Amino acid sequence: MNYKELEQVNTEISFIDIKGKKYADVANRVRAFRKLFPNGKIVSSIISLENGICVMRAECIDQDGNVLSTGHAYEKEDSSFINKTSYIENCETSAVGRALGFVGIGVENDIASAQEVLNAEQQQVAEKPITNVMVKALEEKCKKDNVDPGVILDLCKVGTFEEIKCKVYSNLVNNWEKVLEKNAQVSSLK
Repeated sequence: MNYKELEQVNTEISFIDIKGKKYADVANRVRAFRKLFPNGKIVSSIISLENGICVMRAECIDQDGNVLSTGHAYEKEDSSFINKTSYIENCETSAVGRALGFVGIGVENDIASAQEVLNAEQQQVAEKPITNVMVKALEEKCKKDNVDPGVILDLCKVGTFEEIKCKVYSNLVNNWEKVLEKNAQVSSLK
């Protein structure tokens, strides 16, 4: 591969605009790699997988067995809706995207891929406290289903509804039947 070939494949990659910066997705980067190195390979390996945390390494290797670059990634299980079931896969995709970025494939503004940036934004939102609208909706749902607000606070391990994080709120709403079961248990003890 020479720089001219790299420039050419980069012109063929479509980029995604995220907050005014352009990012390539990993699939486009992989296609470009295959075009530049039809007999090359991308090798990923798990460095660590403990307590719901995955750390991966990916290497881009040319047809002669030379390591062109490496990329690493870190993901936490349950840090986003997708990571509930696919944090290992997301971690691998991020590591591969970063390794390809270090080769120079799909780099417009940043080494990070579109998936990596969007995932980071999702995780930041998940850790924010719920909005006043969400607080009101939760209060109304409790009232409608006759749920003691103390049950919600206990399940969420907070002192007020305003302290509930978006990720926790989402899990709460998606598993409302468990809230109702817990409420019934608490009510039977009174």
